[in-house]
Amino acid sequence: MNDHLLTGAQHEIAYKSREQIEEETAWKWAARAVASYQEFRRSNFHRWLMDAADYAHEAIEHGALADYDGAVLRAVRNWMARYIPTDAF
Repeated sequence: MNDHLLTGAQHEIAYKSREQIEEETAWKWAARAVASYQEFRRSNFHRWLMDAADYAHEAIEHGALADYDGAVLRAVRNWMARYIPTDAF
């Protein structure tokens, strides 16, 4: 059923470092957080706000694992802060 996902994962771990995978994952979660927050602002449906918070936490987690000096984490947090107020959740 999801064999294409497995094939993609096998290719990814063969050709990317753990740090690259974590960084890409952080940015994907960050984009999901921003999109969900924008949807909340459009609809005022609070499920979107909860999703945005969950996705932002995932972005932060993966950003923290992407490098040792925290550059990715700072960049991800700063980018999300451009679209999501820091006191939104």
